[in-house]
Amino acid sequence: MNIHPDESIFNIWYNLLYLLTAIVSFFFTITFYIKGRSYPQRQYFFLYVISLLLIILFGTRGQNVGTDTLNNIRYFMGWAKINDLSTLNDLGLYTISIVLANFTSQLDIFLSITAALFISPLIISIHLLRLKNPLLFFFAIFSFFFFLSMGINIQKQGIAYSFFILGMSLIFRKKYSISSIAFLIAFIFHASIIIPISILLLAFKFKNINLKYLIVVYLISTLLAIINFNLNNLFTMIPIVNEITETRLEGYYSDKYNYKVGFRPEFWVFNTIFGVLGYFTLKNIKNIELKWLAKHYQTLFIAYIGLSSFFFIMFSASFSDRFGILSWTFIPFLLLPYFQTNRTLKIFNTLTIYTLCIFVFVIFKWI
Repeated sequence: MNIHPDESIFNIWYNLLYLLTAIVSFFFTITFYIKGRSYPQRQYFFLYVISLLLIILFGTRGQNVGTDTLNNIRYFMGWAKINDLSTLNDLGLYTISIVLANFTSQLDIFLSITAALFISPLIISIHLLRLKNPLLFFFAIFSFFFFLSMGINIQKQGIAYSFFILGMSLIFRKKYSISSIAFLIAFIFHASIIIPISILLLAFKFKNINLKYLIVVYLISTLLAIINFNLNNLFTMIPIVNEITETRLEGYYSDKYNYKVGFRPEFWVFNTIFGVLGYFTLKNIKNIELKWLAKHYQTLFIAYIGLSSFFFIMFSASFSDRFGILSWTFIPFLLLPYFQTNRTLKIFNTLTIYTLCIFVFVIFKWI
C-alpha cells in the first residue's frame, strides 16, 4: 500500500505527540502510585496543551491524510449535493459542513472544528468526572488503537463516541436532561450510537443480574463468532425486524468490500483483556472509598460485556470494528477507579493500567 508523503509526516508528528504524552503521564503515574499525590492542576495544564496540539495536528492534516478524509469533506467542498434530507445518513456532518461553508472555504478551518468536536467533549467529560488524574484518563483514551482512526477517518463515529462519553459523565453528575442532549447529538452524528444507549438503559434495569449469566452470554457469542454466525440471516426470518434491518445490514453482509470477515482473534483478545480487568475490579471495588463509582460499576460492566458479545457476533460482517467501537466506549469508565486510587485491586493498579495503555498502543495499532 502506497502512503502519501503527507501521511508519513503526519504519523511521525502523531507518534511524537503520543510519546510526549506517555513520558509526562509516566511521571504523574509514578508519583501517584508511590506517594498518592496526583497534582491535578498540573495535569490539566498538560492536558490542555496536548489536546490543542492534537486539534491542530488533525485540523492541518490536509485531504491526503486518512483513507476516509475525502469522504468526510465532500459536503464542505461542495462535491456532494443533497436535495432530499430524507435520504441523508450524515445529518450531523452535513449540517456542520454546510454551516461552515457559508463562512469559510478553508479546509484547515473545517478539519480543525471537526477535530475540536471530537476532542472537546472528552475534556469536558474529564472535568465533570472530577478526576484526581485527568491527564492519565485522557492518556488511556489516546492509547487506544482506534483513537487515530476516529480523529481522521471515521470522524462521524468519533464525534458520536465523544458525545456519548460526555453523556455518560453527565449521568454520573446526575444531570440527566443535559445528558439526553449529549446522547441526541451523538445519535445525529452516527445513528449506531443508539445501540450502546439502549444497552446502557437495559444494564441499569438489570444491574443486579448474576454475573455467571453474563459470562455464559460472552462464551456463547465467542462460539458463534468462531463458527461465523450470520446475524443477518436470523433477522430476515423475524417479521417487522427484517424490514427495519434489511437495508442497513445488507450492505455489511455483502461481499463487495475488501474487508476481512470471520473470527477476529485480535479484537476478541482486546475486548477480553478489559473484560477480565472489569471483572476483577468489580469484585474488589468495594475495598476502596469510591462509593459513587462502586454504585454504577456493575452497570458499566454489564453494558460492556453485552456490547462485546454483540460485537463478536458481528465478526461475520464487513467493518465489524465499527461495531467494536460501540463496546469500546465503556472501556474508559472501566478504568476509572485506577485514576482515583493508588491502591491495588488484585493485580491492577495505576501503574499496571499505564503499562497496559503502552502495550495497547504499541501492539494493537498494527491490527
